Amino acid sequence: MSTPSQQSSRLAKVVEFAINAHGYGLQYAAYTEYRRARDSHRVAWVCDGLEVPYAVGPRHGRIDMVLRHPGTNLHLAIEFKRVNPALSVWAFGKAPLLKRARNSEEFIVDRFVRMPHNRPAAVGMRMYPLGDAYHVAVVARGEAKGENSGHQSRNDIEDAATQACAGVNGLLEHWAGGRGCSVEPSLSLYAAPVIVTTADLYVINRPLVQADIATGNLALDDHDVQSVDWLYYQYPTSPGLRAAGINHVGGTPDLCHMLDALYLRTIPIVRSTAFARWLGEGLEWDSLNAQVAGQ
Repeated sequence: MSTPSQQSSRLAKVVEFAINAHGYGLQYAAYTEYRRARDSHRVAWVCDGLEVPYAVGPRHGRIDMVLRHPGTNLHLAIEFKRVNPALSVWAFGKAPLLKRARNSEEFIVDRFVRMPHNRPAAVGMRMYPLGDAYHVAVVARGEAKGENSGHQSRNDIEDAATQACAGVNGLLEHWAGGRGCSVEPSLSLYAAPVIVTTADLYVINRPLVQADIATGNLALDDHDVQSVDWLYYQYPTSPGLRAAGINHVGGTPDLCHMLDALYLRTIPIVRSTAFARWLGEGLEWDSLNAQVAGQ
């Protein structure tokens, strides 16, 4: 028979596993890093809340953290993702073509505005060109021992992207006034999804077009896979995640041009240990300020 001390130790380990698997430790450790960066004047972001509730259609949830930049009215809907150590490799590749007539990649966010006498409107806003952007994401097995956490970690990237984009649309719903919020006419607000993760992030430098057409396989050498602290993922948001009661402006029936306006959004994906540094260095503030000033 186990002693009370042994029983207490086992209980502590059970609770430790549960709270760590849920990700609460990551969320509040990241908040602590943000506070240190803000208190030392390394970042200007303001935290508007943690565990912020939202509803988009039948989907209900909470945004792990909402940060707001006072100079640009850019809001970040941040999803924290602690991964199963056995599936801790997230790798991203570039697609040669995501849509017709695209010559460059840009940082695309949601712009919300309430025009006088009109419904609240939202549209994909191209903020500035990106040096590198990625379109294909896979989860791979790492070297660490895994956890019996009861969920399919190979879907972690898609799950996190869905949750982050749902959070952005929850902000749009809030700004539209469905829950007592009133945004003054002609004021533009911006929202972007962000994923902060314990995964090891890699980018694939070999072009996907070099895959073998007979097998569909892409051969990779060590130099073809590069470790990074953050990257920018161009994610086509499902129409089912879009906020209701808002005029989502497409501007044209041409699907090629509607893709950016309605669906494609840029998700910064950041390694947790680089979170505070990304908040200070990861966005091009001169370009953002110039874009916002021109609205």
